[in-house]
Amino acid sequence: MDAYKLDREKLLKRLQKVTAAWSSPLDAIVVVTGKTSDEAQEHKAQAMHHYLLGIEFPETAIVLLKSGTILFFSSSKKIDYLRQVEGEGVVLLAKDDAAQMAVLLKHLQCGKDKATIGTLLKETRTGPWAASFLSTLTSNESLQVRECRDEISQLLAVQDVDELVLSQRAAFFAQLFMDKCVIKQVEEVIDKDEKKNE
Repeated sequence: MDAYKLDREKLLKRLQKVTAAWSSPLDAIVVVTGKTSDEAQEHKAQAMHHYLLGIEFPETAIVLLKSGTILFFSSSKKIDYLRQVEGEGVVLLAKDDAAQMAVLLKHLQCGKDKATIGTLLKETRTGPWAASFLSTLTSNESLQVRECRDEISQLLAVQDVDELVLSQRAAFFAQLFMDKCVIKQVEEVIDKDEKKNE
């Protein structure tokens, strides 16, 4: 039994929302994560991983095609784990197999001579794999690679009823914590300082 179950239906539902909200001229969006590290600044990439899967996969590329297909490009071990969501509209490619990179690049071209793809060029990733992968994309003459931070923000902004309810609950408990714990502690510190001054 897997430690964490991936929800294929949830992935497909969110993928449909992403394609419905996709107003960008980009043919594909590529989200790349490097090794897990405190030095990495992969905020949007991590958000997209959690939004789609509920978990983050380090050293993995997620490719969202405008057609609604999603590709996962990762190690064989992670691909075995991702088999839970495999099926129509979900393509799994192992980065350990050199031939799979050619398959990925073919998908990215979307049948065009020069496809426009977006990725998070400004995010800081750690590890040689992420740098090498991005270098392969940016050096490919059949791809025009550009920053897509704003596009990802727009795609993540669309929330369904369940997500809104969870956001409201989180806000309620954050306010409750502030009222019951933080403010009382701050007031006690202030009161103690006043008594010491008298």
